[in-house]
Amino acid sequence: MGSTFTFTAIGVLLLLAGYFCGWRALGIVVTVSLAFIFIAGPHLVVPRVEWAASAGTQGQFIFHSPDDPGSVRLRTEFGLNDVLRGIEDELEGVTALAGWVNSRWSHSSSNMPSSPDPLVILREAAEGASFRCVEYSLVMVGASQAVGMPARVVGLKTRHAATARSAAGHVVAEVWLEDIGKWVVVDPQLG
Repeated sequence: MGSTFTFTAIGVLLLLAGYFCGWRALGIVVTVSLAFIFIAGPHLVVPRVEWAASAGTQGQFIFHSPDDPGSVRLRTEFGLNDVLRGIEDELEGVTALAGWVNSRWSHSSSNMPSSPDPLVILREAAEGASFRCVEYSLVMVGASQAVGMPARVVGLKTRHAATARSAAGHVVAEVWLEDIGKWVVVDPQLG
């Protein structure tokens, strides 16, 4: 939507410039602009993130409790206790949850749910919708927190994410495993 609007606006501006300034002047301006873009474009640099001196201080992460209403609904409506039945090891539990999330729908690189709520995503998937890596990770985090494991969504970006038209990154989840005292990366899209 944004790019369509942008190209339409540029087209209208070019037509107005051609009408009021003359088509020959417009041709010269467009030619010089394109030459500048092709010559100088590769040398233009996207600025890097500059961290403030206080960036070393860490904030407190707040996770949903397994007793939160959404967590209880997710656990009961989608049978998460059955998914983990008989599993004592946390890593095996995370693996089972990732496989369960992976089995809920097939991947679509463009379809988005009506809400980022894991319950909504799962309900829409049950009706046949397919979703992106983002939604796999949202559901993984919701399911993990619903069974008492702190979890968070993590966005992985390529170096050129700011200017890439597609394939600029991937979204995964991290789950805290108390048994080993570490965050583990989980890619529920891959199961």
